[in-house]
Formats: sequence, C-alpha cells, structure tokens
Amino acid sequence: MRMLIAVVVSLAALPAAAQDCQEGQKEVIAVESWDIKKVDDPMFSGMDITLKLKSNATKPFRMADASFTFQDGLGRRISSFTIDPDLKAKPGDVVETVNGYQGSEMDRVPKMNRADVVVFACTKALVYEDGTKEEFK
Repeated sequence: MRMLIAVVVSLAALPAAAQDCQEGQKEVIAVESWDIKKVDDPMFSGMDITLKLKSNATKPFRMADASFTFQDGLGRRISSFTIDPDLKAKPGDVVETVNGYQGSEMDRVPKMNRADVVVFACTKALVYEDGTKEEFK
C-alpha cells in the first residue's frame, strides 16, 4: 500500500505534459539533439540546457503549447520544462533553444551515460502563421 501511495503521489507531482503525452504529440516537434553545460557565474549558478528542435508541423507556426521531458533509460522522469510559447518554425526547420536551469533534479544527467538519457518534446497545440490553431491528442 505504501508503494502505491508513493506512485500516486509522484504521478500527481508530474507536469501534465509528462503524464499524458501521446505518441502523436511527440512527433510534431522532435528533439534532434541536446546538451547540458554547468554554468558558474556570479549572476547565475546552474545549467544551460540547449536543445535543437525540428518542426514536423505541416505549416509554419508562430506559437507552441509544448514541453520537453528528460527521462532515464528505465522510463523514470527526471524533469520537464516548458518550451518558449513564442517559438516559431517552418516545416523541417531546426531551431535551437537555450534554457537556464537552477535546481538539483537535473544534476544526475551530466553524470549519466548519454545512451541512458531519453529526451522528447510533447506538443499540445500550435498556432500557425495563417492564424489557425491545431490541438494534438
């Protein structure tokens, strides 16, 4: 029973994007590559997380309701982050984002074997350049 409660509590703590991301939502914006660098600066001590994201959208978009998630090779969530909602891309474009991060959840990632780190994007909705909106389920 204690184990079941721990699982329910940890699932409740996950952002919705990590909990219920469907396969079709993982294909709209794809993580092409990622990198993490520790930053020690008088103004910021943490990490810069750099992602190269590829648009598989059918049209150019100007806004995205999306997130990216880091998991370990066992499928356990390490952390999730929101993608800049004003991200813009045309079909096939690869765009780079850099996200500053402070905290301890991601500390294990630089120490892990890269083959044991899974990073994926989850897209809930896009606003296209023509003003139309598409939601992904």
